[in-house]
Amino acid sequence: MISSLWLLSEQRVPCSGPRRLLPLCERAVHLALAVVGLGTVFLPYAAAQVAESTPPPRGFVNAADTGQSSSSPKRPAVVLTPEMRGDIYMAEKKFREAAEVYRDNSKGSAVMLNKTGIAYHQMLQLNVAERYYRLALHTDPKYSEAVNNLGTIYYAKKSYRRAINQYKKALRMHPDTASVWSNLAMGYFSRGDEAHVTQGHILSFDNRINTGSGTIRARARFDNADGRLIAGMYVSVRMGAGMLDEALLVPESAIGNDQSKRFVFVVDANNKAEYRAVELGPQVEGSRVVRVGVKAGERLILDHLQRLAPGVAVDPQPGRTASN
Repeated sequence: MISSLWLLSEQRVPCSGPRRLLPLCERAVHLALAVVGLGTVFLPYAAAQVAESTPPPRGFVNAADTGQSSSSPKRPAVVLTPEMRGDIYMAEKKFREAAEVYRDNSKGSAVMLNKTGIAYHQMLQLNVAERYYRLALHTDPKYSEAVNNLGTIYYAKKSYRRAINQYKKALRMHPDTASVWSNLAMGYFSRGDEAHVTQGHILSFDNRINTGSGTIRARARFDNADGRLIAGMYVSVRMGAGMLDEALLVPESAIGNDQSKRFVFVVDANNKAEYRAVELGPQVEGSRVVRVGVKAGERLILDHLQRLAPGVAVDPQPGRTASN
């Protein structure tokens, strides 16, 4: 089964650390998981849709140039077809060149018309891409990849109902296509279809990031009362930060470093500097969340902290105030 996580939030200040994920638009922090079918994670119109062609160890030659130009021993040559040239352009992210090669050599081929659409899709020319997907389907009405790609056009245009219908149509043709199951899950999420949502929450994160993939492992818990979640299931994940209500923000300039500690100087009732160790939260637009150490309404010294010591008399000047 394909599953997807979707997080929304109503609260104001982001926080770090273990988090609960929010449901569809309204409730406090928890995780939403859409269960659709068997499959793997897929980017709707990424380069994964391009046909693969691996260069042989001795290189490619063009179809018009198959002769040998030197006296060296003959080497096996592979003829580059127009489709292969277009695939190479796609791999090099030369989408316009790829589109031209596919288009000029389509000759009624549904595959080439579909790849032309993919190339324009990558250039975000959605209307042109849609036209070529439709031409591919006119040539071969049972070409499921073009059906799926047409669904991604509707999804990009936020016509989620039509996108879902296209994905379902593609799955009726080829029910084991993992990428389409993933697209269908994203369609349900974007539409806010709670009938396909299982709720849970994050328990923990791994203590290190995989530098090769830029990912981090997390452990989550779901009720799974109906048994829809199966061990080994692949999921697409959308996740955002949790939120803190009524967090206290102070300017970064007011926070000093004392070896491993962070501190601020508060001005007491006698206009003297008072040292306070603080516990900090995340950054928010140039300020920091202070979890412990100061209270709303207290006066903080914003600069020249290195010249201060506890008990030193100060002459308070108007400045910014710590706020919620």
